[in-house]
Amino acid sequence: MNVKLKFLQGKHAVRAETYAKIIEVLVNEDLRSPSKEIIQICFKSDTSSGIVELSLKEFESLKNSISASAEVVKGFKVLKE
Repeated sequence: MNVKLKFLQGKHAVRAETYAKIIEVLVNEDLRSPSKEIIQICFKSDTSSGIVELSLKEFESLKNSISASAEVVKGFKVLKE
């Protein structure tokens, strides 16, 4: 997974980029309020590590946009001359 960040440090924008392996994906469920479910993607590299947290609504939006893109490319053919 390629991680790219852009954040403000004082008045300056700082960019950071690293490559990390996804270690695990966790789903934290709240039994009392299922709408507060959180999906966590844990990643680690030699120099950095972190967790990306997505709400259920954000995850569904991501899944739908990926599904829509995947439906456009259903197959391909290799043409030889």
